[in-house]
Formats: sequence, C-alpha cells, structure tokens
Amino acid sequence: MTERIITSGTPLASAWLQSPCSVLYELARHRPGQNIILELGGAPFTLVQDGNTAREILRNAQGRYQKYYGSYKRLFGDSRLTTDGEGWRTLRDFSQPHITGVEPDDIVQYTQIFFRAALENLVSVSDGTAQPVDTAIDFAAAATLCKVVLGFQIEDWGNQTIDDIRLILRLASWENFPRPNGGGVDHAMLQIDAEDAKLRLQNRFNEMLDTKKAGGPNSLFSTLAAAGPDKVDLFGELSTMLFAGFDTTASAVTWAMFLLGQDQALQARLRQSVRSRTAQAPLGADDLMQMHDLNAFFLEALRIFPPIPFVSRIARSDDQIGDLDIKEGARILVSVIGVQQDPKVFDNPMQVQISRHHNGSLRKEHMSNFIPFGDGKRICPGARFANLEALAALALILDAVSIHTPVSKHVGLRWDASMRQENGTQLILKPLS
Repeated sequence: MTERIITSGTPLASAWLQSPCSVLYELARHRPGQNIILELGGAPFTLVQDGNTAREILRNAQGRYQKYYGSYKRLFGDSRLTTDGEGWRTLRDFSQPHITGVEPDDIVQYTQIFFRAALENLVSVSDGTAQPVDTAIDFAAAATLCKVVLGFQIEDWGNQTIDDIRLILRLASWENFPRPNGGGVDHAMLQIDAEDAKLRLQNRFNEMLDTKKAGGPNSLFSTLAAAGPDKVDLFGELSTMLFAGFDTTASAVTWAMFLLGQDQALQARLRQSVRSRTAQAPLGADDLMQMHDLNAFFLEALRIFPPIPFVSRIARSDDQIGDLDIKEGARILVSVIGVQQDPKVFDNPMQVQISRHHNGSLRKEHMSNFIPFGDGKRICPGARFANLEALAALALILDAVSIHTPVSKHVGLRWDASMRQENGTQLILKPLS
C-alpha cells in the first residue's frame, strides 16, 4: 500500500513552505524510489518517485493524464506550453522547425560569443571573493536563444526583460507548488510585482513591434507574426518560449559550474580534454559530442540538480499503476529529483560519477530514471538545443577560468520555473592564461 505522509501540524509543513525542493531531496533520501501520497493543507497529492511509474504517466499512452498548467496560462497567455490538443499541435508545428532546424555549429558559435562576454564581465568585477554568476549566465543564455531562434536581440525587448520574466515566474512557481496554508501578504506582494512586470513586458514588446526591431528572415518571430493573431498569441508564445528556452539552460550551466568548483581534480581533467581540442582549431558541434568526459559530467549535473525539479499532471480518469491507486481529478507531482536520486539505480546518487555514463552516453538501464527534460509528447522541445548550448558554454568556461566553490554546509534551494540557489550561485572565478 502506498504510504501517506500528513504534513499538517508537523515540521514538514513549514519546511515545505520554506523550500519545497529541499523537501523533495529529503523524501528522495528517506523514501528512495517510493511513490507517496503527500497531504498538504488537507489536500492529498500523489508524489511519484519511481522511474517506471513516472514514465507511464508522462508517456500517457492511454490518454489518462493532462498537463497541469497552473498559473502559467493566466500569466503568460496561450502558448505551446499552456495549451493542449489541436492548439498545441498548431503551435508545435510553427515553432519546432525553428528549434530543431538550427545548424549545430551556429549554436556553438553564438553560445561561445555570448558566454565569453558574460565571463569577461564576471572576471572584470571579481575581487577574488565569491560573486553571484546567475545574472550574467541568464543573459548569455537568453541572448543565444534570441539570436539563433527567436529573431531579435534580447536588448531589443529591453535589458529589464529577464528581471520582469523572473518576477512573473516567482508568482507562478509560488502558486503552482501546493501550499499547506493560504497565501497572505507574501502572495499579495508577488501578485503586485508580477502584474507590474507583465505590463512593462507588454509595453516594451509593443514598442519592439512598432520599431520593427524583430522579425529577421527565417526566424520564429517572423513565422508566428505571419500566422496572424487568430492562430497565435504573439506575446504569449514568444515570452514563454524565451523563458522556457533560457531559464532551464542557464540553471543547468550554473549548477554544473557549482559542481566543478567542488571538485578541482575533475575540473582539471575536463579542462585538459577541452584544451586538447581547442589547441588545434575552434570547437565545433562534432568536437563537443566527442568529448565523452564532458558529456558524462553534464549528464551527472542534470541528474543531481535537474533544472525542473518536478512536473505535474492531472488524472483524467481512474488508474492503477502497481500498488498506486490514482483517482480521476487527482494531481500528480512527478518528482524529477526523486526519480533521479534512486540509489537502486544510481549508487551514492549525490556524488558525481562520470563513469556511470560510458562514452558520455546514458545507459539503457538508467533511462527510466533520467527525465530532466520530461518524457512523452510533452518532452522539452529544445532538449537537443539546450544540451549542445550547455556543452559549448561549459567548454568555454573550462578553457577560460578556474572555478572555486566557497565552503558551505548548506545549499538553499528556490524554484522560479527552474531550480536555483536561494541566494544565487556564488563562485570564485579566476582567469586562466
């Protein structure tokens, strides 16, 4: 029988309010691989930590589950990420060719241009102590996506765009994680900040349209604009594509940097691998895919600190998966953290072990417990793009700077669509000759 955990009146309730992601890690450690009925504020939620159960729900072959959109639809409008059925298929057909059709070497080239600028900025302000790197990495990832796929420069939408999107995401993540009690003042202030941010985003978006700064040939912007407002909410689609495209990639890169800073021997090994290729010629996509150690390390980074800590579904009908009894209307939280932290699949799951991934590839027996991009038809449409962009960024970072992580016994976690450190990723970066 599936265990039921009641949080009301227990320290777990306040811990969940403070940091749901931290609780997911603790549940993965204390109830590894187990599915749980988690009661929050008197409401039960099915928390899935078993890889096979997660795959069955996400692949949804029988059509028993639908994506839970939460506040995203209200905050960002209709988009590929907030629709289903025919509307989703229409938007998918518009956007997917622009995501998958990009030349791999173009992804590498522009990633390295923008991330090099980010590193130069971070190093220029460094005083030898730990500094937050998130803002610079966010901007580099957003700039890459805008240049290669969307069809405008991030500056054309305004330098405040990323900060405004972050304010909206904070409200959405606050509302979408189940809470054991009411919102109160914190929720009200998040709503005010998000509404102001959305208004600013829309005003600057309209200015960008009026000045015709966006819409280069063969860009996603041009394709969506040509489709017309009856088929596409241009603001909703582009704003969600922007945050979905840069936020998770930037999160993955900063977590990878954090892990590198904790293991100087591994960092040196990967740096040597990168420099053995950059000494001969600029890196291309094929070079990156042949760096097996770097690919294996990035798989470990995604496994230990998945940018998306959980995905949510609503049961459209009753279902039985093993001993898990799911009722129609139930909300299911698939813990990506829990699935990827199962010690029966990955021994010592919080340790980086690149030997888990022979030749830099995921082993067949691990596939059910590796879902950082989701699974099924709603799998992240830009997984290939994000993977290559992150590898290109990490290769550049390893070649250009040494990374040191300050000693700390506690890593606080927050979730704003992607999982981040609560006070930013604090790193010491030193330029290399």
